[in-house]
Amino acid sequence: MMNRTGLRSKLRTTTQNFAADRKGTVAMIFAGAFVPIVAVAGISVDYSRAQRIQTIMQVAADAASIAAATASAPTTAQRITIATDVFNANAKLSRFNLTATPTVNVQTGSVEVSVDVNVPTTFMKIVAINEVPVRVTSQVTTAGKTLELSLVLVSSDTRF
Repeated sequence: MMNRTGLRSKLRTTTQNFAADRKGTVAMIFAGAFVPIVAVAGISVDYSRAQRIQTIMQVAADAASIAAATASAPTTAQRITIATDVFNANAKLSRFNLTATPTVNVQTGSVEVSVDVNVPTTFMKIVAINEVPVRVTSQVTTAGKTLELSLVLVSSDTRF
């Protein structure tokens, strides 16, 4: 049986060895940092997906508002149908498992197309964010005149 002095000495030696031991420190730091690193990476993936969908929807809304504003359709209902059809043809949100119905506001000389959609998240669910709201709006004003569109292409290459 070990006496008290020997037990204290053994306990002191073991404690000093444990405090001085640096093996596994990197593993513990990595384990502690792993969850935040994965969360930030996942959040960036979900956010990038939402931004991509917003860009696609904005382009489709712009095309829809221009098409409805420049159409020779005489009625508001026909302009709304044109805007909705052009938006759906350009957005193709079904590839993202999303559906969105544009809100079309036609007034004299202007057409406004607005679309709202909630993009489901994958990684943000870890922090209790199940969806990201995305909203786009496009407005075209013609002021009773015909719309003229110009496109200028400039090349910095002087070789022909």
